Amino acid sequence: MRVALIGDSHSQVLFPLMRPLIVGKGHQVVFEQSQPGWTARKYHQTGLPGLVESQPDVAIVSLGGNNGNMSEGYGTDVRSLLQQLRQAGVSSVLWIGPLKTDATRAPSTASRHDWTRAWLQRNAFGSGYRYLDPYPFTDLTGSRDGVHLTRDGYQRLVDVLWPSIGLWLTLRQNMILLAIMGVGAAGLLSYIGYRLYVRQIDRKRLT
Repeated sequence: MRVALIGDSHSQVLFPLMRPLIVGKGHQVVFEQSQPGWTARKYHQTGLPGLVESQPDVAIVSLGGNNGNMSEGYGTDVRSLLQQLRQAGVSSVLWIGPLKTDATRAPSTASRHDWTRAWLQRNAFGSGYRYLDPYPFTDLTGSRDGVHLTRDGYQRLVDVLWPSIGLWLTLRQNMILLAIMGVGAAGLLSYIGYRLYVRQIDRKRLT
């Protein structure tokens, strides 16, 4: 399966740690962009050059940490980016939200992260969208600014999130293959399995 990776400064470390795990499951990373300070709106405005040509099947998006639009207008930014991904052929998106921030050291950033996380948690964008919450697993030990993690901190975060990400990739691949084959009953069983997986993740507070 062809995977696109889109993120901000956090994903400059997260994605290189995830990439060998993604490839190890037999997938291809065909598009990768991590821009410090960028938001969903910024990515939408740039048009994501090269994305359509890379022909991605799914996308992992790690955004929200730089959002300053703390109003329902933020939804327009998110929906616009998701629509752009769908137009590029992306059938499903896994959205990793903002990381937890040390409110004593970076109060303004923590407030923005709290708001953005809450907004992303209470909004859904259809069956092809999944939200993954890194807040409970953010380890700021050794952080220089209370916002960005050490490499070990990012590694620990990947170690916790990867089982869910890896399973999501497998299930999405099965759904795509079944859709291509037109296997109705098997597709239904796969969908049921996916919904059971979603419930399991909910119980673990990863959504």
